[in-house]
Amino acid sequence: MKELNSYDDRNYFITVKQEHSNPHMDTPSPDGYVLKILNSMDSKNLDYVEAMQSLILHAWENDIQTTRPVLSVSGKLMHVEEIPVEGSGKEDSPVKTKKHIVRLFTYIPGDILVKAPYTASLCYTVGKYAGGLDRKLKTFYNSFYENHGNIWSMKNLPKLSEFVYAVEDSSDRQLVNDVLQKFNEEVIPYYEEFQKGMIHGDLNEQNILVRRTESPADDMYDVCGIIDFGDATFSYYLFEIAIVICYIMIDSTVLEPLIAGGHALAGYVSEMALTERELAALRVCVAGRLCQSLVMGAYTYSLNPTNNYVVTTAVRGWPCLRALWSTSPEILHQRWHSIISTYNN
Repeated sequence: MKELNSYDDRNYFITVKQEHSNPHMDTPSPDGYVLKILNSMDSKNLDYVEAMQSLILHAWENDIQTTRPVLSVSGKLMHVEEIPVEGSGKEDSPVKTKKHIVRLFTYIPGDILVKAPYTASLCYTVGKYAGGLDRKLKTFYNSFYENHGNIWSMKNLPKLSEFVYAVEDSSDRQLVNDVLQKFNEEVIPYYEEFQKGMIHGDLNEQNILVRRTESPADDMYDVCGIIDFGDATFSYYLFEIAIVICYIMIDSTVLEPLIAGGHALAGYVSEMALTERELAALRVCVAGRLCQSLVMGAYTYSLNPTNNYVVTTAVRGWPCLRALWSTSPEILHQRWHSIISTYNN
């Protein structure tokens, strides 16, 4: 057993013996499993978890490689367990517990995206896989998602103004406020013109899995899976590709970040066409997602300074946001169109 990275849940990779007493399981997976302990807040919302699990199963049934929930010995996909709160029970103080939803998922062998070099080919493949996912989710429906959203939903980007105070640098705070203003002026008024559907909502470097190909080149990787549908929502496809580009840019060291984002965009539109109106709004949406990641990371860190994981994007994220925002919409639009055209020839 070993713990895996997580933002606000606890995830553990485990391997098991072949002998077992689970009547709902044939042969245990030789690749192992992921034991997921959901955070106590989300664990209170059973409708949310059940809807998410139906979405995961739909994706898997439509050839999207993702982790699948496993039935327990009692035939359930989830259990609510009382777990001691870390740090309680010391110095004769009572042990405090909270209720958490506990689930077991199959494990997909591979590396998280951030461990692979972001070549043009891989960036394109990531975008294409994201577009394919959104296309296949068009046939999914669950009434829960009609009104579901959280602070990470890009439709809630204006609410980010409530957390900007957590950013220490005044010039960075002003930059975030500028992006939020542009989002209100250039994105929200055109919602009715944007295409909508189910989106993953958090296709970042930790949630996309890759595996080295059999190519003789050492840096050739392919996407082998997508995990963590916790932020899935019925929203705009424009937001999905904006999120993909955001995280591609942050960790791109092989290519200049804006160029890497262009290759991801080219892959996405090969599966899901975007209108000119959507493409025109993309720059502001990418900047908006960068702001979400940076501001919420700073805010979460201010509440728990021991959680360094939540500020991992800050080192490269702020330079990416500044570079993106200092590039005129016309120039960026032209560069991305040029990259897309190379794949159409």
